Amino acid sequence: MTSRGTRITVCVDAMGGDFAPQRIVEGAVAAADAYDHIDVLLVGNQDAIREELRRLDQPEDRLRT
Repeated sequence: MTSRGTRITVCVDAMGGDFAPQRIVEGAVAAADAYDHIDVLLVGNQDAIREELRRLDQPEDRLRT
């Protein structure tokens, strides 16, 4: 939680970049691990994003798509 006790939702374009969605999803997972007050919403090809989440052994409901 932030100092005010609120959660922050961060939306990420998972398909942008040279190594998308792999590197983008890896970064989103790292951010979710590091900051417990954020919710991550990954935007883009849901099948590709979910495949990366499976590859990283992350439950599909941990980060929203």
